[in-house]
Amino acid sequence: MGVSHLATKVTYDALEHPQSRSMPALYALSPLHGPLERVPDAPLAVCDAICIQNGYTTVAAVTVGAMGHKVAIVMGSGSDRPVMEKAAAMLDQFDIESDVRVLSAHKTPDQALEFATNAADNGFEVLIAGAGKAAHLAGVMAAKSLLPVIGVPISASLDGMDALLATVQMPTGIPVATVAIDGAANAALLAVAILAVSDEGLRDKLAQYRVDLAEKTLAG
Repeated sequence: MGVSHLATKVTYDALEHPQSRSMPALYALSPLHGPLERVPDAPLAVCDAICIQNGYTTVAAVTVGAMGHKVAIVMGSGSDRPVMEKAAAMLDQFDIESDVRVLSAHKTPDQALEFATNAADNGFEVLIAGAGKAAHLAGVMAAKSLLPVIGVPISASLDGMDALLATVQMPTGIPVATVAIDGAANAALLAVAILAVSDEGLRDKLAQYRVDLAEKTLAG
């Protein structure tokens, strides 16, 4: 849009907002700071509440839809892709961007450490890490990042029990939230739940997903 941020911020709660958060809204504020009036059918898509000058009117463009989220999906080997692609597919259902890549804790340790160290600065909010056998990738991610890390043990040997124990048995102070063996879809849903804590629109989508899941289950 080419707009510049001003010092004044307008928060969502300060507005006479519409009931739905699924679409962005445009509000006009008079020069005398009178009541905010919604401009209908405003085709805006912005990342945060901002104020811009427009002649004698201050315009507040406010996001009321889902915020832009980004989740990293890393795996220890290309052979893990069929499992980990289920996490990406689930995130797609919630319109959450994912970045999928192969990083081995043992074969590419420098690259894995660098990725984890810079993950937050690169815009990621949650890390999902899947690995099999001596599955240390999730632990490496957690050791080098303050972001939430979700581990996916992959059944590459011993029915995945080796990977499960390697992923879940983290020392106190460096937690990894571990899902079931090959449970990449649940890892994505846990990431959605984490992000939904501060995103009402996403929380509504997750609630609807649960409703649909229940209906599908009852339908047999």
